[in-house]
Amino acid sequence: MPQEKKSPARPDRFQTLADLIDALEQQGRKTAIHALRKQDARQISRAKLFEQIQSTAAALREAGVDKGDAVALWAENSPEWIIACLAVIRAGGRVVPLDVQLDRKAMERILENCEPRLMLTSQNLLERLKELSTEPPRTLLLDRNEENGESLWTLQGDADLPNLTEDDEATLFYTSGTTGPPKGVPLTHGNLIFQIKRILRTNLTREDDRVLLPLPLHHVYPFVIGMLLPLGAKIPIVLPLAMTGPQILRALKEAEVSVICGVPRLYRALHDAITQRISAKNELLGRTFTRLVHFNSATQLKTKWNPANVLFYPLHQQIGPQLRLLASGGSPLDPDLGRFLVGLGWQVAIGYGLTETSPLLTLNPPDSGRFDSVGKAIVGVELKLDLKQGEDENQGEVLAIGPNVFRGYYKMPEKNEKAFTEEGWFRTGDLGTIDEQGFLCLSGRASTLIVTESGKNINPEDVEEAYAKSSQIKEIGVLEEDGKLVALVVAEDTEQDAKEKIETALQQIADDLPSYWHLTDFALTSRSLPRTRLGKIRRHLLAEEYHAAQGGKTDEARKEPLPLEEMSGEDRALLANSAARSTWDWFSHRYADKGLTPDSRLQSDLGIDSLEWLTVTVEIGQRTGIELDEEVIAEVKSVRDLLQIIATEEQEGGASFSGEPLEKPEEVLSDQQRRWLRPAGPLLGHVQSMAFALNRLLTKAYFDVEISGLDNLPDGHCVLAPNHLSSLDPLVIAAALPQEVLKKTWWGGWTGIAFGNPLVRAISRLGNAVPIDPKRAVISSLAFGAAILNKERNLVWFPEGRRARDGKLQRFKPGIGLILTRYPAPVVPVLIDGTYELLPSGKLWPRRGRIRIVFGEPCDPQQWRDADKPPQDNAKGIANALQDEIAQMQQAHTDQN
Repeated sequence: MPQEKKSPARPDRFQTLADLIDALEQQGRKTAIHALRKQDARQISRAKLFEQIQSTAAALREAGVDKGDAVALWAENSPEWIIACLAVIRAGGRVVPLDVQLDRKAMERILENCEPRLMLTSQNLLERLKELSTEPPRTLLLDRNEENGESLWTLQGDADLPNLTEDDEATLFYTSGTTGPPKGVPLTHGNLIFQIKRILRTNLTREDDRVLLPLPLHHVYPFVIGMLLPLGAKIPIVLPLAMTGPQILRALKEAEVSVICGVPRLYRALHDAITQRISAKNELLGRTFTRLVHFNSATQLKTKWNPANVLFYPLHQQIGPQLRLLASGGSPLDPDLGRFLVGLGWQVAIGYGLTETSPLLTLNPPDSGRFDSVGKAIVGVELKLDLKQGEDENQGEVLAIGPNVFRGYYKMPEKNEKAFTEEGWFRTGDLGTIDEQGFLCLSGRASTLIVTESGKNINPEDVEEAYAKSSQIKEIGVLEEDGKLVALVVAEDTEQDAKEKIETALQQIADDLPSYWHLTDFALTSRSLPRTRLGKIRRHLLAEEYHAAQGGKTDEARKEPLPLEEMSGEDRALLANSAARSTWDWFSHRYADKGLTPDSRLQSDLGIDSLEWLTVTVEIGQRTGIELDEEVIAEVKSVRDLLQIIATEEQEGGASFSGEPLEKPEEVLSDQQRRWLRPAGPLLGHVQSMAFALNRLLTKAYFDVEISGLDNLPDGHCVLAPNHLSSLDPLVIAAALPQEVLKKTWWGGWTGIAFGNPLVRAISRLGNAVPIDPKRAVISSLAFGAAILNKERNLVWFPEGRRARDGKLQRFKPGIGLILTRYPAPVVPVLIDGTYELLPSGKLWPRRGRIRIVFGEPCDPQQWRDADKPPQDNAKGIANALQDEIAQMQQAHTDQN
């Protein structure tokens, strides 16, 4: 393919994206793309990337793509997406990146508007193309080795590639439509190259950086900052296997990522994950951690000294040892969140702009210390304010002019008249102020401002932020109704009294807010609020959702599952995954009368408790071959959460299903978990005997221990089922049991106490304890109990699942009943009395006093079973019968005293 000119290799001399692409050839074996796969990673060198772009561009020319032709690109992120995109641009075409979550109407409108020559997509999206009411253009698949359609990679051709100029259009983006239908935004080579040059001159990136791209490339922000910029800077682009928390963390470590191209929602999720994990370990540790973060943030902003590398070294090692810079764009970054990220030792760079400005207008570099601002205008861009649009003399609509600003919306002359001033300044639609130093501070969108009947201009995002601080509110969208403020609310919990709780929470918050921020009404919905892929509320859809919720026409009133054709584009894209679709189909059958939607909460809406989770995970395993990790299951709140995890596991080739925990308990447990079941060796056994003897000696010396009913212990293995009052309970039971019984006894120990740190884990191992967590790890908890009884060992199991907060007997959880349904060993009810008074929950040191332990007569669990009932009903029956036994023992003890 002859070229008429050789493009410059230096980025500061680039004139078009063709120059950037051609420069790859001279960069040899340096990595251009590092894409994580199921077990390893695929790396593409810059020279190899150049070859594939060039050959594909020539084939596209041969296939009929002429200069200026639109080519739609509709697929998830992948190396093939990047190659195809740059090939279209190099062939002289205009690439049209499309969101895979587009609904049918939006897709039809876009295709009619841009009239693409070709559609480049993937196999899993073909079915959705067939649903269009109009004939789609010729479609080529990005999948390699795909036999069910025409593949882009089978095209051949050696056509010459055209010379390109700065004024040639390279891309046609469609805005996400937060306030209305998508609009086509054409960007030229000159627009995009200007951005790359200006950002490179800031020296934010280094030669050894590696940039993680966890955002969909159909947005201009990741397209430019996450794809084009690294290519121009000669640093690798890292693509995670999936845009999920575990896969992003995997990419950070394995690919040695140093820079993230992210959005505030990603960084908020990182913040929440870190703070919740640390606070869950220890409340005092959580408060200390928060103080250290605030101290380090203030220290850095004042002195530029960063002690975080020492203070938070273990955290950095867990998240990403090389991570140093977090780029944030797409929506405003909360100042407190920015300070938190800096406090952890990372640099934060904030950008602001729009699709129409390619995208950056301003940049707030890490050393500015101004988290209240989106920064100053980048060199070559001018900003000013139209004060007529503002609420006060200093506020106005932000106007911009510069080489990065587009020339007008595609085929929408009426929109262009309103988008530009007579002098050619672009109206961004954002309101803000510019201080004397040139820092721009935004205060909302002019198009979304709500004007109340009293004449007050209100930014709904500010109001939403204030009310969203309530723990009762999961999401809130504020809108105007007859000149008054109203809201559409998604409750954190969907209990019967959810509306009353929300009403109370809103009123409590309103007491501290200006009167013109008070809500006059609200409606509850179980659906997530309509949002763009970058997290912005699609406000033009709020009114319809609000009125539907008010009229009871949302899914709360629906009994049957939500039909696929009524789902959002996001959910339909999710169900294109075969494993997720199989799971949805099963849920639709099992919960056919629950008004099932992707937003349905598993516990409150569908009634999925710990036992039902067992059924769900087994069914998913049998249908999809996927075994869900318990730590992941613990974070699942909604059906959508579950489907996303299943789709990711299927893509990753996650752990294969190993069977039901009660039938093959040891196969369900990991190698590390099975270690807890191993008997003590000779040396450890000797230490164990001494530890048991020491515990017996100290317990009986410190407390007045009265033991009765030891004769009731059967000769063979059994289950000991005590009530649970205090952390002392296991110690006093161990002190009461004979030595020969203790050696063949295993204990169910709650992970929060018995396995909370290395010291107590060592003690638990010495005492034959296994980790039990009835809320977060029901499968392994049941498997541990089943494995112990299967080996004919004694099992001490606290059926209440936790210590009594008030000293009263709590409802027994059905887990023990499920174990006994499969392994019906004799059960000895054990009454403990006195430990609550001596060491209640929250106290660190016990008082001296009297403790009484009564071993009741062994019970045969078979007597509580009903052959005509399913295992889950029998499990609850056994648990209830055991609870009655303990209650009767308590009453007898009370009557005796």
